[in-house]
Amino acid sequence: MKKSINVLLFLTIGGLILANFLRLKFNYVYDKNNLVELIQEKKTNQKNNFEIKVELKVDNFIKTKNTCQGKNQLPNIKFLNIPENTQKLALIIDDPDAPKGTINHFLAYNIPVEVDFLDKNSDFNKFKLLKNSYQNLGYNGPCPPVGETHRYFFKLYALNEPIIEKIETKEELEKAIQQKIIAKTEKIAFYKKINK
Repeated sequence: MKKSINVLLFLTIGGLILANFLRLKFNYVYDKNNLVELIQEKKTNQKNNFEIKVELKVDNFIKTKNTCQGKNQLPNIKFLNIPENTQKLALIIDDPDAPKGTINHFLAYNIPVEVDFLDKNSDFNKFKLLKNSYQNLGYNGPCPPVGETHRYFFKLYALNEPIIEKIETKEELEKAIQQKIIAKTEKIAFYKKINK
């Protein structure tokens, strides 16, 4: 009888120790997984906070000075919350509503992460430019047909490495960045050309 009690007591204590061990291990695994999820969520949120801001009118219309009816000046553009590990940036400004197909207004790549602001006075020698649809290296502003309101996409890409390929067209640029994108953000603006 005494021997049976000792065996039962031994099994009970052993069971408690095993249960406690499993509980601690489970909590460790749970906490570890939780930590991984939190880290991933933080990284995702950081990417989601990646933002491009463009100086526009209150109604998100592009200012006249930044169009063909003004001085064709590049708008003030600010890059915010650039993701960690970004090596270079790429910026595409285009108009998909043009009657004869998309018009490219500005094509730039290998922009250093230190360059988080662009305007008419920016040093474009710090990165690479492609010819836009007007065959200019640089910016040409919106110039839709009179009376039409077009959308203008300001698309900013964070890249994990520079582009070393020889690039001559927008299509080649988009292909080159495809496998290098860490994050992408965009701003849509508008412009309606009014006949003066």
